[in-house]
Amino acid sequence: MKKILTLDTKDFLSGVSEIAYGNRGGLFFSADGVAPFVSPRKASKDFGLLQTFSAPTDMTSTIVDDVPFVWASEATGSNAGYLYIMGNGGHFYVVVLFTNAITDERSGGVITDPAIGLVIYNEDLFYAQKVQVGRAIEGTPPFDSSSTWDDDWSTAVGGSGGITSSIYHPMHIFSGRLWVGDFGGIDLISGAQGAQTYTDDVITFDSDYRVLCLEDDGYYLVAGLTKNKGDNSIMGETKIVFWDTYSIYPNREWMLPEPHISAIKKMGGWLYAVTGTGVYRFSYSSPPKKIINDVDCIYGRNASADVFLGNQLLIGRRSNKVTSYGSSIPEYPLAVFNPFTGWEAGQGAIMVCAQAITRTVYIGTNDSKLYRQNIATSGATGLSATTNFISLPRKTTIERIKVIFGNALASGDSLNIDVSADSDDTASDFGTISFAKHGAVRRASIDGSFTAEDLQLVLNFTAGNVKIRKIEVWGTPEINSSE
Repeated sequence: MKKILTLDTKDFLSGVSEIAYGNRGGLFFSADGVAPFVSPRKASKDFGLLQTFSAPTDMTSTIVDDVPFVWASEATGSNAGYLYIMGNGGHFYVVVLFTNAITDERSGGVITDPAIGLVIYNEDLFYAQKVQVGRAIEGTPPFDSSSTWDDDWSTAVGGSGGITSSIYHPMHIFSGRLWVGDFGGIDLISGAQGAQTYTDDVITFDSDYRVLCLEDDGYYLVAGLTKNKGDNSIMGETKIVFWDTYSIYPNREWMLPEPHISAIKKMGGWLYAVTGTGVYRFSYSSPPKKIINDVDCIYGRNASADVFLGNQLLIGRRSNKVTSYGSSIPEYPLAVFNPFTGWEAGQGAIMVCAQAITRTVYIGTNDSKLYRQNIATSGATGLSATTNFISLPRKTTIERIKVIFGNALASGDSLNIDVSADSDDTASDFGTISFAKHGAVRRASIDGSFTAEDLQLVLNFTAGNVKIRKIEVWGTPEINSSE
């Protein structure tokens, strides 16, 4: 018997490829809720250890009555601030950061026909509705029931001030002004606190395009447009435009071979376009290049993507999980993971907020649920990480799997390992390492017998808080297996 294979932190950090037999990309075929970047900070004792994140905390209670689909945040002092969330039924939720207390400040009179667009600009809150933009002025923070709410503000100050009926009215602050997606064009809000003005159609596009998202690259306002009318499959024309905010026409356009585009986010000197099938990286001088496949972001949900710690893109999916791309600590490889899950199947992530407060991600789902995810703690159970099929030099009888842990096993810890040699077969149980069986050890082995030429490991985090540092596979190659 000899060592056949070693997997360690370098392999764990390579991420998820979602390809069973691929030899490029990440080690894992799937790993929902499992990743090696719990507590991502330089002094972390967890970063690099393969483990589960903590289970998400359900904040819904009896407060959240509709689908949380857009957010804004406000820092009001040292250790003081608020997260504001608007739902698709017009409720307006205030989350007190640091305590996570939540209230509904428009329960007595909901916002009529809410749309996807919410921004704090020059200390006032602007919120989109299907045919207009509202403004709230706060006396003392937060924006709440005592603030001054003017739902038809844009109509009153802008003359026509109305916008083409749609639930997609993305808002973005750039160059000291607030830009509003208005179906086939972009509107402008500008001016000092309490004295803003509204200007319709500062630029217009072909009437059959919809503006679904706005961002900037520091030089240009960047918009994502599509001809698709609302699904994830029909191939309507989709494009990205760069505009200097004063020319009559866009300065540059990039076409996307996608049904639609939901969000554009800026990260690490690049722009990233999130679509219904994947993610593209691009800039003004570099055309879009697809870097992630099969990220099923829901149509038009520009708040379903956010950037965590400036270097990790988070993307809400319709398949009850959040996908990440990047590295939570600089200088480590950029990789794909699915770090956050734990809500029920079919609960698509409509809203992802990673910039309200460090160490916490807020997630709104399509069934009127609001969750928060602590990225500094671990320990969810019932989750698994499955590797790709790893090609062995020759057909081999696997006789031992040794696991080295980052921490000694503690009471309740249990890790089960399954093995497979063929994607058409059900994985076989190879054994379980647990505190109950092995005690407070930092390494333990399972002995067995399993023959494979392509080996897939399934790591089942069944109980406790297991943290894996290294995995070794031992066995005996068959002498004539190459013949």
